[in-house]
Amino acid sequence: MFVATRDSTFAFDLRTQAKVWTFPGGGQIAVGNNHLVLGSIAGELYVFGRVATDIEDNYTDNIPEGFELHQNYPNPFNPTTEIQFTIPYKSNVTIDIINIAGQKVRTLTNQIYYAGNHIVTWNGKDDNGNQLSSGIYLYRLITDNITLKKKMV
Repeated sequence: MFVATRDSTFAFDLRTQAKVWTFPGGGQIAVGNNHLVLGSIAGELYVFGRVATDIEDNYTDNIPEGFELHQNYPNPFNPTTEIQFTIPYKSNVTIDIINIAGQKVRTLTNQIYYAGNHIVTWNGKDDNGNQLSSGIYLYRLITDNITLKKKMV
């Protein structure tokens, strides 16, 4: 854990509660993209990479390189199927189900996910809870940067 005061910045080991590093002179702390940046009032700068920057930001070497939308499983399905997707960084993800006429019939998710592999389940129902007929449907993943589509039966 890093703590900044007006006079110094300290690093503590949370398990032992011991101070393990001191950055004299005070300054600022910034976090993001698995990096911690410490800047002093005197202009010194320290950058620590590959560190967890919040509780749900667990760094691993297995962070995906790109966005992927996998084929649903099982396909064909009755009555439920799983849709797996992979994202390379924290993103707001929307997954919609679209009928063959191009109409959105269900939004499975619309929330922020952290980097990694994720699975959502569809039970074959629309947004009103009505069971949809058998047939061909598309599922669409939307983020700020990309839209991906796949077909399912």
